[in-house]
Amino acid sequence: MRREDEELENKLIKYGIIGHVMLGLLIGFNYAGVGGALLGGVLGVVAGFMFGITIIPAIGILLAGGFLLAIIGAIVGFFIIIGYLWNVGKQ
Repeated sequence: MRREDEELENKLIKYGIIGHVMLGLLIGFNYAGVGGALLGGVLGVVAGFMFGITIIPAIGILLAGGFLLAIIGAIVGFFIIIGYLWNVGKQ
C-alpha cells in the first residue's frame, strides 16, 4: 500500500510541476512578454516542485480574480515555501 501511495504522490508532483510551469509561462507572457514568460516558467518549476497538488486552485484563482490575485498568491506562496524549507531544515 505504501508503494502505491508513493507512486500517486510522484504523479501528482510531476503533473503539478508541468501545470505550474504552463501557468507561469501563461501569466508571464501575458503581462511581460518573453522575459516574463521565462521568469514565470522558472517560478512555475519552484512552485510545482513545492506544491504539486495546488495547480487546480491556482487556475481557479487566476480565472476568477485575474492578475492581482495571482500576484498575491505568488507572494503568499513564496512565504509558504520559505516556511516549508525552514521546517524541513529544522528536522
